[in-house]
Amino acid sequence: MTMKRNMDLVREILIGCEGDDKWEEVVGRLKSAGYGEEQIGFHVFLMGQGGLLEIINASHMDSHCQGLPLYITWEGYEFLEAARNQTLWNSAKAKIGSILQGLSFELLRAVLVAMAKGELGLS
Repeated sequence: MTMKRNMDLVREILIGCEGDDKWEEVVGRLKSAGYGEEQIGFHVFLMGQGGLLEIINASHMDSHCQGLPLYITWEGYEFLEAARNQTLWNSAKAKIGSILQGLSFELLRAVLVAMAKGELGLS
């Protein structure tokens, strides 16, 4: 299976995991937004590898889901705080353009933090 990383989905998963909702409800909302169950599970697995989530590796199970989130890590919260504001997120995506999907979590977070500092007059 070949899938591309989708930073919008990464952001949405973090936002969903932060709430008190059950994971099934989060998946339901993401599926309603057009994401597939395999795509969601793959991204959870990637986010575990990237240190954004602590996960259960479900890739060995007979399932479409490769990863199940347990909780957001410190690094995950740091990324989420930088990416939380929808206006800032959209501005960053517009500035970064087509290279968004290829950026590391750290670099994307740095861009978001720099833009937030600019918005606050701190740069």
